[in-house]
Amino acid sequence: MFYPQGDAGTLGELPALEPRQFRAIEADLQQRHAAVVALHELLYKDLQKVFPNVQQRVRTKLRFDRGPRLIAETDEQGVITVNVKVAQALYRAAVTDTLTAAPHAELASFGGFVPSKPADPVPFGPVSREAERKAVAKLMATVQKIDEIEGRTMIGDLFGGLDSPWFEMADLSMESPKLEMAYAGTAMFLLAHERGHAVLRHHDHLRQWLNGRSEDMLDDVARNEYQQVRRALEHEADFYATLLLSTFYTHSGLSLMGAGDLRGYDTFFRYSYEFSGFTQSGADYPTVEERLAACREHGDAVVAKFHEQISAALDQQMAKLAEAFEAAMQPASAPR
Repeated sequence: MFYPQGDAGTLGELPALEPRQFRAIEADLQQRHAAVVALHELLYKDLQKVFPNVQQRVRTKLRFDRGPRLIAETDEQGVITVNVKVAQALYRAAVTDTLTAAPHAELASFGGFVPSKPADPVPFGPVSREAERKAVAKLMATVQKIDEIEGRTMIGDLFGGLDSPWFEMADLSMESPKLEMAYAGTAMFLLAHERGHAVLRHHDHLRQWLNGRSEDMLDDVARNEYQQVRRALEHEADFYATLLLSTFYTHSGLSLMGAGDLRGYDTFFRYSYEFSGFTQSGADYPTVEERLAACREHGDAVVAKFHEQISAALDQQMAKLAEAFEAAMQPASAPR
């Protein structure tokens, strides 16, 4: 869908798409939007504890756009518009984040929980074109290798040595879920953020704050206050998306299995923002560094709290088992 005919595009640009690829990406995002809507319904009570005014049932619609303007926004009618280049940038970000040589420190195990990456594998800042080039080249080489592998019987593969097609495919299959999880999380974070504007009634809040005025009518003091309100609402939409995905990430057990991070905000802010061409200098928006730091704080708190609950439940269960074992080892009373 994202790299038609093996065309990786020019670095700094994104590959041109044929209509069928456009439709495939649109269908994929529609499914992910439906998943965000379903998660909101499923986790509404958890969300309401943090956002008392969150709406339970809000109809939102995803509109996939192929115009020249890079855009991802939600209007007052609940229409979420996402430009195709933004969707491509989400995938390019997942590729760069997953297939770079920098190791991820997010793996979790049942014995030692690590909520998320403890530190950036590389300094936060503009994406290195060399890192991007290597990641895209690795992806294209992987696709080519899959196309060239000739299958045999499983027995033939197993006896073919460590360089046999079976072992090659096993190695490749380890990377595929990581890439899929990274893209899914990044796409769902963006869609959850945009839907957050609708379910949290941000347009109503701004309209009430303006009280019939237009932005052009505001003086410098009022305009500064208005920008602060806009920044606060962006942070709240980020918080909503982080809470929604972090709650699902923990309750589904993904955070315990080390299956990859579905929350998406790391990849989104570290890579997608730049690849999408979003400006970072708008006065109405927090800086990318501020937004990522806030998301990490909120997301890690959710995961840590869940892990504490799991540990407490395990301790309680082990205590019960110990009591049962001790009771079973007591000598039976003599018959009367």
